[in-house]
Amino acid sequence: MKGMIKIKNDKDIEVCFTNGDRITFNSPTEIVLTTGLYVLDADNGIGKSTFLSVLGLINSPQMSEGTLFLSKNCEIDYAYLYSSRGLGDQIKIRKNDMILITQEPFMLPLSIEENMLVLGLPEASRRIIMETLQKQFDNLTFNSQISSLSGGQVQRVFIEMMFGRIKDGEKYIVFIDEPFNNLSDYNKEILIDKIESYSKDNLIIMVEHSIPRKCFSENVDEVTESLTVDLKCYSKQPNPSKQKGLKIEIKRVKNKNVSSFLKSYKEVLNQ
Repeated sequence: MKGMIKIKNDKDIEVCFTNGDRITFNSPTEIVLTTGLYVLDADNGIGKSTFLSVLGLINSPQMSEGTLFLSKNCEIDYAYLYSSRGLGDQIKIRKNDMILITQEPFMLPLSIEENMLVLGLPEASRRIIMETLQKQFDNLTFNSQISSLSGGQVQRVFIEMMFGRIKDGEKYIVFIDEPFNNLSDYNKEILIDKIESYSKDNLIIMVEHSIPRKCFSENVDEVTESLTVDLKCYSKQPNPSKQKGLKIEIKRVKNKNVSSFLKSYKEVLNQ
């Protein structure tokens, strides 16, 4: 199967923060991510969310050409996308090829329909989303203001809008960063069901800091890719702290085991 993201080996991807801290990622082997569900697994504070933001064209890194490629339709160099020359293409890709779901919904203080229009959702998609929402919240309309909704309603609208962007027959890259922290139990169920459904034909990369070891046993492929991470922290203490050789494992959940993996994780969430 053709890859959707390709990471070349032995080339640094460095993220520099305004406080002086730096995180450097390096892959010892070439990594090719295809469709399916992948989970970034590492201890807290190593840089999983930072790396996810690099892949999602959110956090601009320093890297040479030929380091990281978006291969959904053809090989597009991330170094080009992050340059001033590639900003137009970056915007198009984020709009048409990528979806980012975080623990804090990105919703503008407008009506539900106006938020849908900002995302460019066609009328047919908007109607399907609203019909789905009204099965749970019969008081919602297109004109309902985001500011008038409960936290659970905002979460649900956000989830439906994000996955509603996926068009039939097209493959998307979905980045999910700690999405379960603030979700109600019902919305956790909804999101888990959507991850299971959409991972069959799309690439989903998830970061979640509370996945226990037992959820991974027998559910992930034996061959696990990894990134080597070097942390350089300047701001947190007088003497710079350097940690080298840390690891982020990129674990691909077996296609046949996505349901059992998510079911196992669902049980943990409900404890």
